Amino acid sequence: METHASGLEGKFVIRLRASDGVVADVAVESKRRLAASALLRGRPPAEAVRLLPLIYSLCGQAQGVAGLEACERALGIAAPRAQTAARRLLVLAESMAENARRILLDWPELLNLPPELPALVELRKLSADCISCLFPHDDWLTLGGGALEPDNNRLAGMLERVRALVAEALDGAEPERAFRDLDGLETLDRWLQTAGTSTARCLEAIRANGLEGLGAAEVRRLGTPDWDRIAERIGAQDSGSFAVSPDIDGRIAETGPVERHWDHPLIADIRSAHGCGLLARVAARILDIALAPEALKALSDEIETTTPVAAGSRDGGQGHAAVETARGWLFHLTRIEDGLISRYEILAPTDWNFHPAGVLAQGLKSLTARRGTSLREAAELCVAGVDPCTAYEVHVEEAVHA
Repeated sequence: METHASGLEGKFVIRLRASDGVVADVAVESKRRLAASALLRGRPPAEAVRLLPLIYSLCGQAQGVAGLEACERALGIAAPRAQTAARRLLVLAESMAENARRILLDWPELLNLPPELPALVELRKLSADCISCLFPHDDWLTLGGGALEPDNNRLAGMLERVRALVAEALDGAEPERAFRDLDGLETLDRWLQTAGTSTARCLEAIRANGLEGLGAAEVRRLGTPDWDRIAERIGAQDSGSFAVSPDIDGRIAETGPVERHWDHPLIADIRSAHGCGLLARVAARILDIALAPEALKALSDEIETTTPVAAGSRDGGQGHAAVETARGWLFHLTRIEDGLISRYEILAPTDWNFHPAGVLAQGLKSLTARRGTSLREAAELCVAGVDPCTAYEVHVEEAVHA
């Protein structure tokens, strides 16, 4: 059994039953405690929103923004456009840093390669510094918006440094051969020959060990769903029940980098050759990093000093919001009665991807032990490729033959 520490939100338990090195059955079970939702009930919205980044060790800023905007919608508060852009910049910067941790630290460790720590440390610091650069009073989690007073010169310098770090971490000595511009496996292989970074070495290791299609599986792409319809379904069910096995009109869906970049020429060519497996998923996460600097710059152009909205049009109601994170769509729903939260629901990307019959379960069913990679190691690589945002356990049970 491989165990990855469980936090406030519980964990997923993944069980593989195998015979002669071939997976015979897979069970993915959610053991979410829903403690966060219970912790927020009965609190004033402003207090609950400030708690969210403290509850979640991963994607805390995204959780805060989703909760903030869900509460604003419930209270009839319309934050200015510049506030929304600033919040999205914080979420994207956090997502970039989280993707960088996966690509520059976690994946090298999984593949027995050296990590790229200096770039990772600086990218994470730049991401964290975005808050003080935009909201000098650290009041970004304020209903209606905080005191948005961007330091434009500092922000421009930070984003330029992000661009340089990303180019260096991804493309090495030839940053003009940008990863984002690769249009297929042929150009990928040429890039691998010259990049010389840990990022390139990770992809090269996947190629060299024949792991490109490991865990290949495809389900419906979540895309940008009808969140109003999902809110209706969640609201009509018991707390947490929809998150156990979410679906779109009865069909299971996937969210995250690979479906976000589904039609990018590189990802499309990888899928065509090897299916939606390990190479496609890792390459899509690297593509997220490669595209982040330009997206951050576009958001920064929409940010200007603004006056927060003082109050909403009502003291209660139901509201929901969705933000796109490193791992996919994050959805929050809240119900406020008499100024206090009476219900709080969170639908995380992992709830979609770790569905009992979802993309992870389907990918694990295709595994077989292979030379140099045990079934357990293959399962761990698959789980890391789909990338959960909560703790998990992996159990592999080999059948004993008489």
